[in-house]
Amino acid sequence: MKMFSGLFIGFLVLLAWVMIATSGEERISRACKPIVWTGNLFESVFMIAREDWADNVKSVFDNVDYTCRFSVWRFFYEEEYVRQIDAERENNQQQMIIEEGNEGIVGGGVYE
Repeated sequence: MKMFSGLFIGFLVLLAWVMIATSGEERISRACKPIVWTGNLFESVFMIAREDWADNVKSVFDNVDYTCRFSVWRFFYEEEYVRQIDAERENNQQQMIIEEGNEGIVGGGVYE
């Protein structure tokens, strides 16, 4: 029971540390830090025990870190990103329509 309580408290501390970050990029980075720390630990152990495996271990944890970052981004930020891209695309299309409509007006063309 004490181990569970310790893990739960550790998780709450990590969650608080992630949430007080000032930017989305920093939150994503902090959310995946335990993977980086674990990867560094395993890489160090393998550098001592089986040096020829250390690069493979590093590669695996780098991939897991990337997967974590991408998953967190998709879960929390993808929808907002897609909305922004769609709004920019719509704004650009409207701007093009306005510019095309102004081409027939004297003094309203882009190239005059």
